Amino acid sequence: MPHVYLKNVCPYCDHPPFKVARPLIQHLKRYHSQDLPARNQCFRRPSQWGYCYVPSEAEADESHAACPSCWQHFPEQDCQAFIAHLETKHVGAPQAQIQADKPLSMEAETAGASGENPSTVVQHKDDASTERKLVFLDALDNLVVAVKRLVLNGE
Repeated sequence: MPHVYLKNVCPYCDHPPFKVARPLIQHLKRYHSQDLPARNQCFRRPSQWGYCYVPSEAEADESHAACPSCWQHFPEQDCQAFIAHLETKHVGAPQAQIQADKPLSMEAETAGASGENPSTVVQHKDDASTERKLVFLDALDNLVVAVKRLVLNGE
């Protein structure tokens, strides 16, 4: 199982890596006109079958570029796959996760000012809630798999 270090790097330019995802999202918007949604900050990256994530590049066998909008990651040298992922999965995606962080009254004010129907904003909030539940269930599934491996294989 390869040890992977995840970097927040821009796939479009040679900007030095960012420490966290949010500045990368801001960079992509400001310099590359890519408006991306943010990941929900209350969840840690779920473990992924076939990878062992390490906290430093010195411990890593490989460096991967981490998507700032989801848990996907790509070998650092494969910028085209990362760009294709961003453009097909996230560019122009609804900002549901960001909407879900606002109080409902603020959402209604924002919706009224933009001409959006407040019930649509509530729907975005419900979508974000469902997404958080799915991410939680995926993480729970990964935990169960890891415990089974530990018990059965002693890993």
